[in-house]
Order: sequence, then structure tokens, then C-alpha cells
Amino acid sequence: MKTPRKKTSKSAEPIRPLTDRVSDRLAAATQVLDRRSGTARSKRPGRPRAGASTTLAGASDETRLNSSLRMVFREMGDAHREYRIRTGEPTSPTVREAANIFKKQQDFASLVAVAATLDQLGILGW
Repeated sequence: MKTPRKKTSKSAEPIRPLTDRVSDRLAAATQVLDRRSGTARSKRPGRPRAGASTTLAGASDETRLNSSLRMVFREMGDAHREYRIRTGEPTSPTVREAANIFKKQQDFASLVAVAATLDQLGILGW
């Protein structure tokens, strides 16, 4: 006779602060963008692939950060759209306001504010 397995709850895991989770997403986005642009260090010697994008090659840190911020914002937007399709819920005024503020400011604090509104809805998977 098999003994039933205990289900582990995510709530048993300590929840990391939202700012840390957003910072981790930004770091991952920066790595993706660096790889796409060929600025990431390759493990293989040789020339870059033909057709590799060089839009961020040699870009300033500020440009790279802005691109990363927008990338994470778009990921959150995709997650929110999927949530709305799945639940039939309209966009909440709080989410819309946070998104509009991010679009104007495009900084880390406003991105965290967007993430906070989505986290309250249980949308963020990270």
C-alpha cells in the first residue's frame, strides 16, 4: 500500500521582497538583451553569428537599463493580459495608474509599483 505524499505549499517558503524579485527579473532581462546584441561574453571563440543584433552593443548603462525595464514591463503586461483573458476581469484602475506612471517615468521604483499591483492579484509567477 502506497502512502500519500504530502503536498508542499508555496506559502511554507519564505517570500522574497518584491524589490529583490524585480531586481532579479531586470538582471535576467539584461542578460537576455546582452546575448541578443552580442555583448555577452561567449564561451565559444570566433566571430558573432551572422545576423546577430547589435542594437545594444556598446550602449550606455542607462540605455541597457531602460531596455531591461521595458522588457520586464512588457512581460508583466503579457501576464496581466493572460490573467484578464483567463478570468474575464477588466483592467483595474490601480494597475492602469501604475502602468501609466511607469510609462512616464520608466524607472525602477515605478516598475516595482506595477509589480506590486500585479502581485496583489496573484499574477506574478516569480
